[in-house]
Amino acid sequence: MTSPHPRIRAPKDRHKRPAPRPDETLFGLDSRVSGTHATSELVIVDLFAGAGGASTGYEQALGVNISVAVNHSPDAIETHTLNHPGTRHYLTDVFEVDPLEATGGRSVDLLHASPDCTTYSSAKGAAPVRRKLRSLPWVALRWLGTVRPRFMVMENVSEIMTDWGPLVARRDATGKAVMIPRVNDRGQPVTGPDGTPLLEQQLTNTRHPKKRNRHWKTFLAQIRRLGYHVEHRVLCAADYGAATTRERLFIIASRDHDVIPWPEQTHAAPHDPRVQAGELLPWVGVESAIDFSVPTRSVFGRARPLADTTLRRVAQGLVRHHLKGEAYLITANHGSVTFRGQSVAAPMATITAAHDAHGLISALSSHGGHVRAWPSDIISGSVDPKAAGLTARDAAALILGVGGRAGQCVPRNVNQPLYTTTTKADVALLQAPVNSGDHAQDVYDLLCTHLDADTLGALRASGHLHDETREVRVMRAGQWETLRDLGLRMLNAEELKVAQSFPASYALRHADRREMSEKAKVRLIGNSVPPKYTRAIGLALKSQITQRGTDTPPAWLAARRAPLPQAAD
Repeated sequence: MTSPHPRIRAPKDRHKRPAPRPDETLFGLDSRVSGTHATSELVIVDLFAGAGGASTGYEQALGVNISVAVNHSPDAIETHTLNHPGTRHYLTDVFEVDPLEATGGRSVDLLHASPDCTTYSSAKGAAPVRRKLRSLPWVALRWLGTVRPRFMVMENVSEIMTDWGPLVARRDATGKAVMIPRVNDRGQPVTGPDGTPLLEQQLTNTRHPKKRNRHWKTFLAQIRRLGYHVEHRVLCAADYGAATTRERLFIIASRDHDVIPWPEQTHAAPHDPRVQAGELLPWVGVESAIDFSVPTRSVFGRARPLADTTLRRVAQGLVRHHLKGEAYLITANHGSVTFRGQSVAAPMATITAAHDAHGLISALSSHGGHVRAWPSDIISGSVDPKAAGLTARDAAALILGVGGRAGQCVPRNVNQPLYTTTTKADVALLQAPVNSGDHAQDVYDLLCTHLDADTLGALRASGHLHDETREVRVMRAGQWETLRDLGLRMLNAEELKVAQSFPASYALRHADRREMSEKAKVRLIGNSVPPKYTRAIGLALKSQITQRGTDTPPAWLAARRAPLPQAAD
């Protein structure tokens, strides 16, 4: 097997390696490791390495290169190779890598694994469950039993604790198994020799309460059986300085310690008493990642009109955020009729891999014949008359999701963290430019069409909605200003990258520095681990990881490796 790039290694033929003696296997796993480290540098392995989010965090915390990185995606491995040239890369299925060959027989200090989470995540919705993806976490046991890493860190969605169990066939109302087209690892349909699409049973989680998470319980039990102390917690990336509220389950297993040092929280929501007391820092808002010089397009007069659900969220976001003087983001591809978005001052929620869901919204206002954005101390910008683009500097802005599940679609102000990003570009920015826009009546019609009677009545009573002039007004610095336009654009991959806590200089390119498509970049970010996560974990484990000398295997393992008794003559 050859690699498409000279700096990326393909795995050697495992069958050429001599089989281990019976005394060298443990639970069916090859347990031979060297007694000491071949070098003084830490040995860190990153399985399912992706674009390098976890690797980046560990390198920042521990000050060493990642030793081995494995991933099946060419785009991911090429990006990882470009940004981590000191790492040994494997472009292959994780089950095809021989742990002993990959590590050169050295003991491993830290093994990190981030197996695919889509089969457990609630973000997948009603998508079919794939049996192969659900087996990926088991590869960690192979490494634990083979190279005996001193620490293992695994990251996944919290639903794995409740939904990782046996699969059963989904059945229709008549009790017949539901059949769906079979697809390969790239999501492409599989056909037979005659070109006929092949079908397979659609699988789902068992509903049996005692079996639903049976594999999860077995997985933890097997880790402990291999001699490890294991703990797990759900951590929020915003609590460690990332501009996203992504929440993930982390499992940490230690071979030599009974107490695992978890990272201390450094950030919290601005209203948290610990923040107000100065004990913690406030969450980092997604506004820190947004390039407000990039123009937005008016939501009105588009050749392809926006969906009614998107326009409804825009209207509801205006009431919740703009009329209160905040910028916000909204989610526009979810079927719910309720407002979904966030302020740009908050951390972003989960970043997805779809580039069709989160938007930045801007509102254009005027007073005394002078058009300007508001509030002027936040964002300012301009409009490109030809492209109907609205830029976002000094204008209120909001994050709007245009895709994804309800839990990650609440519109937010940009001073809040972003929601969790997935592999689709689904984050849009709704914001206000400063010097053009002629859609004041369109803004009025938008609110009248998509808001309920009670909300409209409250806006009329407060002076925000003027029926005589068909205008929407907002109070700024003691003066009423008319909203003249609304601008919307998708957040780009570079902005999502920074929100995910990657360094701004991190290159999302091929190994030879060729440009990647925007879709490929967003997919890499959506599949990545925020580096702030692993940086915090690496710093917490640093004192224990760096305290090492000769690795002495536990007595029970040494006994398993003892020479076989000689047969009597």
